[in-house]
Amino acid sequence: MKIYFDESEDFNRNALLVSAIFVYGDSKINELRDGINEIKKLNNFQQPDGQNKEIKYNKIASDLDLKVSKECIDLFFQSKNTYFRSCIVFWNKNDLRRFGRRDQNEKLKKAILYTNLTKKLIKLGVGGFKNCILLYDELVRCKGDHFQQIIENNFGYSSLRASTDFPVIKSVASLKSNDDFNSIVQLTDLLMGCVLNQNFPSSINKNKIREYLISKLSVRDLKKETWDRIYEPAEPQNRKFYIHYLNIDAITVNHKTRKNRSR
Repeated sequence: MKIYFDESEDFNRNALLVSAIFVYGDSKINELRDGINEIKKLNNFQQPDGQNKEIKYNKIASDLDLKVSKECIDLFFQSKNTYFRSCIVFWNKNDLRRFGRRDQNEKLKKAILYTNLTKKLIKLGVGGFKNCILLYDELVRCKGDHFQQIIENNFGYSSLRASTDFPVIKSVASLKSNDDFNSIVQLTDLLMGCVLNQNFPSSINKNKIREYLISKLSVRDLKKETWDRIYEPAEPQNRKFYIHYLNIDAITVNHKTRKNRSR
């Protein structure tokens, strides 16, 4: 399985989101990535230099942006072995006191909050899968918190109790989201943007893409009250899309970094 991870926040900086598309099976990964890039090609969704444009929620402005985004959402629902999870938490500056040490600055405490939220997303989304690869977009908000090392310590080889076990996460790597080879993480950004938009509506076409996703899900909306009532199966792959609205108390456990032990 590959996990295509991204993160976001609202402009007032009181809501944090982490989200991922989980895809298992190399052929399904290739089909989804190639399908996204084919949609771009067929719609001439290109830059002046001929390179494909990046699909990104914050860049939805024109009718063409909206059309391409809708077709990518259609592709997501048609794809096999693929599902999406999002975790969102609302916070304030006082909540940052719960993270890290007293002598650590606010920026680092916020990075710890993001990393803890990511750990929660992995636990809720990965199910029984092992040997997963976590691919993450460049994370400004997690810098300084040893993000990659912490994920590896909690889910990788160094987390195992026995040398015969398989890790949940076997490797972690960053990627550039505007590369066509990484177009699945662009889809993560798009779906996550719809969750953000539900809580903080924006421009007309951004609102329209959120409404389109809601119509595909056949739900009332993407609000907390709705998703708190929607059942999530024990095996996450059995539901295509799910949003976890979390209380700050659910992610306040501080983590420790440690050197990876050899196997």
